[in-house]
This record gives sequence, structure tokens and C-alpha cells, in this order.
Amino acid sequence: MKGFDFEAARKRIRSDPRNVLRARWEAESVPVAGPGRYHLILTAGGEPLMHGWWDDLAMANRKFRSWVGEYGSLPGAHIVLVDKEEGEALASWPEES
Repeated sequence: MKGFDFEAARKRIRSDPRNVLRARWEAESVPVAGPGRYHLILTAGGEPLMHGWWDDLAMANRKFRSWVGEYGSLPGAHIVLVDKEEGEALASWPEES
């Protein structure tokens, strides 16, 4: 089975934000290992668009910063990194005031 081409999905999303749903559908069709401790979630306009799981906090933080740079300009974008074991948000963009 061919792996999911994340770079192609990012290019489609950047060219037209309406492509987010197609990219999400394609990503969901790829089998993945069980979720890790750190959950990164991207929503826009209150709708979930993407999410990812990592066991390594440093990697999850890098992904958080990367997603803010890549997807933070989507209308109504909200990105949150959650520690599932502690049940708390570690980072949120835009920052809650």
C-alpha cells in the first residue's frame, strides 16, 4: 500500500483551503499506530481539520510550531497541543487571553 503523501496534501491546502477536507479524508485512510501521549489538533471555523499523535514532547512541540506557521492563517484557525495523560493543554494558538 502506498503511503500518504503529506507534502502533496500541504501544497493542496496552501493553494486552496477548501482542499483541507480532501487531504483529511486521504490521511484517515492510512493505517496508523496507536495514539501517543501528545495530541495536536487543528480546527478552523469550529470544524476539526487535522490531528496527530506523538509520544515525544519535543517532536510534538516542533509540530505545533510548524502547524502554526503552515495553517495559522486559515480563517478561524485554532491549534492546540494536549497532554492526554495529564488532561491539560500544553500550548494553544492563538493564545487564550
